[in-house]
Amino acid sequence: MDTQKIINTFKQHKGIGFIAFPYKNKEGEISKRLVNIGSYYENALKKDLDTLNNGIEYIPSSQYTYEIWLQAIQELKESILKSLNPNNTDVRSTAQKDAYVHLTNGLKWHVESSKMYIWGQTVRKTVTEEVEYKEVKSSSKTIAKNIIRNKHLRSAKYRSFIVDNLQGNIKINNDTIEID
Repeated sequence: MDTQKIINTFKQHKGIGFIAFPYKNKEGEISKRLVNIGSYYENALKKDLDTLNNGIEYIPSSQYTYEIWLQAIQELKESILKSLNPNNTDVRSTAQKDAYVHLTNGLKWHVESSKMYIWGQTVRKTVTEEVEYKEVKSSSKTIAKNIIRNKHLRSAKYRSFIVDNLQGNIKINNDTIEID
């Protein structure tokens, strides 16, 4: 796909809120994704912090204890606070900034590799080609954190996708970009 055509398509349409695109993950699963690129991660983090501060009911499991559950909640709170108050000494280099063309909120184009970087809140995932995943052996605290994130936290739905080999057409449908 022509790089300049992609850049021009996105630059002409302000206020894009969603992007629908085919995606193949590193394990080989192929899916059609719908991602909200118009939502704000910071707002999700603030709501997640409120949720954690208000308390989350313990979900019993043989894989972790109540004490580990509480540790997981505390570490998630600390992580969110760190994300909301980043250290401003982490300044990106000019070379890094120049490597990308900012297309719209949640979308940037890496000029050299011709890859699109998509960041946003996952709305829908439709698997078109399944794969079998390897068994993951996580610690009990990681298992507890994952349960808390997936059942209670909005920020868990935010993902980053690197899409290469874009082929097909780009269509703008109201506030949704569709790549087929």
